Amino acid sequence: MDDDNNIKSKSLTSLLILISITVISAFIPASWLGIHPAIYRDKPLDLSAITSAGEIAKDTNGDGVIDWQEVIRQTFPTSTTTDSTENTTIDKKAIAALNDAQNLTGDFSKNLYLASTYINENGGADANTQQTVLDNLISQEASKIAVTNYTYNDIKVAKTEDKTSLRAYGNNIAPILQAVVTKKIMIDDMSSVNSFIQTQKESDLSTLIKNRDRVNVLLQKLLSISVPPSAISYHILALNRIASYRDTLDNLSKAGTDPIRAKLAIEQYSQVMVMILRIPNQFSNYFNLQNIVFSTKEAGYMFTIGYTISN
Repeated sequence: MDDDNNIKSKSLTSLLILISITVISAFIPASWLGIHPAIYRDKPLDLSAITSAGEIAKDTNGDGVIDWQEVIRQTFPTSTTTDSTENTTIDKKAIAALNDAQNLTGDFSKNLYLASTYINENGGADANTQQTVLDNLISQEASKIAVTNYTYNDIKVAKTEDKTSLRAYGNNIAPILQAVVTKKIMIDDMSSVNSFIQTQKESDLSTLIKNRDRVNVLLQKLLSISVPPSAISYHILALNRIASYRDTLDNLSKAGTDPIRAKLAIEQYSQVMVMILRIPNQFSNYFNLQNIVFSTKEAGYMFTIGYTISN
């Protein structure tokens, strides 16, 4: 049965990967980066040296910190933080992002500006080194994304269990798992992303926000269910995978204000969905081990016949 279900999911997995690839690089407007570093091809760069703003700018206001505005003013005077200068290269959204400590795009932009300025002042770097710099900066931002992690302390564990309580548990969780994702939901997710890429209208992200809120409601339902002791690991696994989906939707919905965050989220979307689609079959194995067979009239029947994603 597992092999049959794996075969059924292959085409869907391929579709997810294909969809993600088509939108993965389209999130970040060029103006958000503030500058466009020139490509140098001669002198290699010591990446370990790209750390200190003090090598580039001075603390002009005496607060003991060299912030992004001081770096920009001293190294690229045609860029300003207002609209009064004809050559302004940083838009209002970028200014807001740069001043928001939680905005990954703002942090990435500041680090990119600092790195490119260092490269420029030290004779430049070849294309491969510049790509390494970009990859490192993106990795730094990826590490800052918070990950939801439910544990034993977050769930309600039943003191005892028997065949009746196991059957009730299966019938309670089955409709929740079926409602998490369907083919239509995944298509709607990606349609919302693609629409935003084409229009840059934040209103096109509303589907992602509604879906995020819907998934969060389902998570709360899972958290409220009494869990048989033998199902603890399965339940926590399901919670964390569904939470990962919710968080991915949340990060995608911020594409208008934090495109780096959205870019990182879309890179993970396919993997997150594949993990979600495996949850029902893992519960099928669990109930099989517990010798629980659901009838056709029970919600848990999906665990007996094997899960197939609905339209």
